[in-house]
Amino acid sequence: APGFAAVLSWVLLREPIANPLNLIGVLATIRIARGPSRSSIVLAGLAIGFSALLRPQVLAVVPFFAAWLLLPSNLGGPRVGWKRVLAFVALVAAPILPITAYNFFVGGDVLLVSGEAGQGLWIGNHPGADGVTPIAPGMRADFWGSDEDTRALAEIEAGRRLRPSEVSSHYVAKMLAWIRGDPAAAARLFLSKLRIFWTDWEFGNPEEPRFFAYRFAPISKWLPLSFGFVAALAAAGLVLGG
Repeated sequence: APGFAAVLSWVLLREPIANPLNLIGVLATIRIARGPSRSSIVLAGLAIGFSALLRPQVLAVVPFFAAWLLLPSNLGGPRVGWKRVLAFVALVAAPILPITAYNFFVGGDVLLVSGEAGQGLWIGNHPGADGVTPIAPGMRADFWGSDEDTRALAEIEAGRRLRPSEVSSHYVAKMLAWIRGDPAAAARLFLSKLRIFWTDWEFGNPEEPRFFAYRFAPISKWLPLSFGFVAALAAAGLVLGG
C-alpha cells in the first residue's frame, strides 16, 4: 500500500543519516570535555544540529550535554568554560534556524523544526496507550494517514482550522488533562514503558529493527551482552569517568 511504502522509506532513509550524526555528536562532545578545541566544538554542535533536522527529539539531550560540560571534573573546576559551551549550543542551533525562519516567513507558523511533538506525546500517553502501539484511537496506522487524522480530529475538537503548532499544542493539552485526571493510570503506563526501555527488544514502526539486524548483520544474533548490561556499564563509565 502507498502509505506503508511511505512509512518504510521514511524510516530507512532517515535513520542511516541521523544515527551516525548522533554518534559523531556524542564522541565530539566527549572530546570537548577532555580538551576543548575549536574543531571538536564545531563538529559536536553541527552534528547534533543536523541530526535534529531529522529527529528533533535529539534536542532533548543538548541541555544535559551543556550541563555536563559545565560540571566540575575530578581535577577541580569546570570541564569547559561557559563561552565554549555557549558556542557549542549556538552551533547546534545553526542548522536549525534557517528551517525555523522558513516555517515563520513562508509557513506563517512558529515552529522550531516540525509540529509533531504533541501528536507523539498523545499517541504515547492516552487512556488506551500501552507504550508500544504507535497510534491512538481514530488514527490510521500509516504515517501519512495518522498525520492527516490527528490534524482532522484536533480541528473537529477545536471547532476551527489549526496551524501545525496549534495541532501540537492541542494534543499536549489533551495529554496533560488525562494525566491530571487519572494520575494512577499515567504512573502505571510510565512504569510499563520504563520496563520496556530496559529490555533487549526494540519495537519497530513499522518494521521490527531486529529483522534488519539479523538480515544484514547476522553476527548480532550471537552478541552475548544484553542492553541492560551495556547500559549499566555506560552508567558506571559516566560516573567513574567524570
